[in-house]
Amino acid sequence: MRSVRGGTFPARAAVALLATVIAPLHAAAAAFDVPSPEEIFQRVFTTHVGMSGVVSADAELKLRVAKPVSAPPDCVFHAVTRYDQGRQIMTIKDRTSGTICWAVQQYAPSQLFDMRKALEDVLPLFDFTVLGVKLVGDNHSYLIEGKARDLNKANPIGITVWVDYDRGLLTEGTLFYRWGTVDFEQEYAPLNGGWVLAHQYIYTSRFNASVEVSYSNFRV
Repeated sequence: MRSVRGGTFPARAAVALLATVIAPLHAAAAAFDVPSPEEIFQRVFTTHVGMSGVVSADAELKLRVAKPVSAPPDCVFHAVTRYDQGRQIMTIKDRTSGTICWAVQQYAPSQLFDMRKALEDVLPLFDFTVLGVKLVGDNHSYLIEGKARDLNKANPIGITVWVDYDRGLLTEGTLFYRWGTVDFEQEYAPLNGGWVLAHQYIYTSRFNASVEVSYSNFRV
């Protein structure tokens, strides 16, 4: 499967392709018990990602519009991320010049980079199904699909996410809005017996734009 970092592979096509390579659930159930979507998400919420004594970190954000991730960014932002009860609050310190960079700083919500916050907001509005499972090393990752209970009111109207169940981490997924999609990938690093968010890649189809975020210098 092509990574979302290419910025061109349709999210629904990616889900369809994944269905041909992940283990069918009936086969997986023969080997181990498949948890419910509620159990999987509860595992995420009880894992205090970014905590473990860490209260802040530096972040560098690289914005690219209609460019692959290998191209030079259109804007670079430097920020401080503060962790509060497992959620992250991002404050921009400085940025490169330009109208696009200014507009992004003014209007892009900081919670866009907190996928745990996004999930907590939308979970009550969706019906979820576990579509499949794959092994990444010794860890079980589950693919979950959510469909809005009321399409007339909900936005986003759909969601698919991969969850590393053994570690309780969101690793990648797609949020489906009426105006388009937001795809994300997340990587973590071990620290003080827990896990901290080390890298994010977020792509929105509406603007054909991506943001790459790297975290460093974690502080207590």
